[in-house]
Amino acid sequence: MKKIYEGLTKRFRNAYFHRIPYKMRNAVKAKFCEEFSISEDTFGHKLSGGNSTTMTETECEWMEAVNPMEPAKAAAQS
Repeated sequence: MKKIYEGLTKRFRNAYFHRIPYKMRNAVKAKFCEEFSISEDTFGHKLSGGNSTTMTETECEWMEAVNPMEPAKAAAQS
């Protein structure tokens, strides 16, 4: 079980740090916290792989699928 959790945390961190531009991370973090009804502190614990929180496959997939550029593209096309 611990190995699976570590894999999810690694996927989550890679999606957050490597896919999302630095300037857009706060907006994505706020959207994630709203979507999953968690606080920013809990988000930080999930990001660091803290023992007090659990990572789910759904949260991981959400972070991997999120595209922070979508609103900007929609505004540019109109």
